[in-house]
Amino acid sequence: FLFPLSILAGVGVNLFFLLSGFGISLSQMKRKLHPLQFYKRRLLKLFIPLWITLCILLVLDVVVHGHLYQTMTVVKAFLGIFTSANLYTDINSPLWYFTLILIYYLLFPLLFSRKYLWVSALLLYVIPLSIVKIDPHFLSGVVGLYQVHLLAFPLGMLLAWMITTQKGAFLWVRNLYQRWSKYTYLPLAIVLLAGAAYLSIHSNVGKLAYLEQYTSLITMFLILLLFVIKKRESRLLSLFGLYSYEIYLFHWPLLYRYDLMYTHLPASVATSLYMVLFIVIAVGLQKLVRFVSHISGHTAEPSAFKHTY
Repeated sequence: FLFPLSILAGVGVNLFFLLSGFGISLSQMKRKLHPLQFYKRRLLKLFIPLWITLCILLVLDVVVHGHLYQTMTVVKAFLGIFTSANLYTDINSPLWYFTLILIYYLLFPLLFSRKYLWVSALLLYVIPLSIVKIDPHFLSGVVGLYQVHLLAFPLGMLLAWMITTQKGAFLWVRNLYQRWSKYTYLPLAIVLLAGAAYLSIHSNVGKLAYLEQYTSLITMFLILLLFVIKKRESRLLSLFGLYSYEIYLFHWPLLYRYDLMYTHLPASVATSLYMVLFIVIAVGLQKLVRFVSHISGHTAEPSAFKHTY
C-alpha cells in the first residue's frame, strides 16, 4: 500500500551514508581531531545507543519468545560486527549497515586530509571496494548489500569538499535560483518529483549491483534537490531526522517480532500509529543514552547521522 515508497529502503540507506560522510567531513574540516579523539567522540555516539538497544532486544527475545542466541553472535553484535542480514532470524537484520559505517569511521581519521579531501574520499571508496572484490567468506551474507552502497559515503565527502572549496560558485547558483525561483520553483519541483517517482518504480532492485547502486543514488539526489529548493521547513521531517538513528536501531524487531498493530489494524492506520510510537520510543532511548553517558563520564552529543539535519 506504500508502493513505491516501500522499495526505497536502499535510497534511504544511501542517504544515511551520504549525510554521514558529508557531516563528519565538514566537522573535521572545521576542527580536525586526532584519530584517538575522533574514535572516542564518534564511536561512542554509535555504540552506546547500539548496546542499550541490544540489551533490551535480547532480554525481550528471551522473555517473550524464549529465544537465546549463540554466545559468539551476541559478542559480535556488541562489537558492531554483523555479517548477515536475514530479516527473520538475525537479532536485528538492518544492523548490517552498522558494520559498514563502522569501517568508514575507523578509516576516516587515518585517511582524512583537509587539503586533499577528494583524495581521502577516493581512498575511502577504493579500500572498502577492494574488500568487496576479495569477497571474504565471513562477509558473504552482506557483501551484496555493500556493493550497492559503497559510493554514497565518499560522495558525501566529495560534496563537503566541493561546498568548501567552491563556495563562491555555490553562492552564485543559489542567488541565481532565488532570483528566478518565483518562476522556476514549481516546474523544477515537478520534474524532480516525477523523476524520483519514475526511478522509484523502475529501481533496478535485484538486478546487477552497479545498476541498482546508480539508480538508487540518482533517486537520492533528486529527492535531496527537491528538499534543497523547497520553500518551507517541515518540523515533522526534522523531528524524524533528529531521532533517525534511534529509530533505525529498533524499528525492524518492533515491526516484525513484536508487531500487534499490523495484525489487528488496517495497514495505513497501523503505519501512522507506528510513526508516532517510533518517536515516543526514540525520545525515551535518547534520554536513556544521555543518562548512561552521564554516569559513565561521557558527554552525549548528537550522533553523526544528525549533523546535517
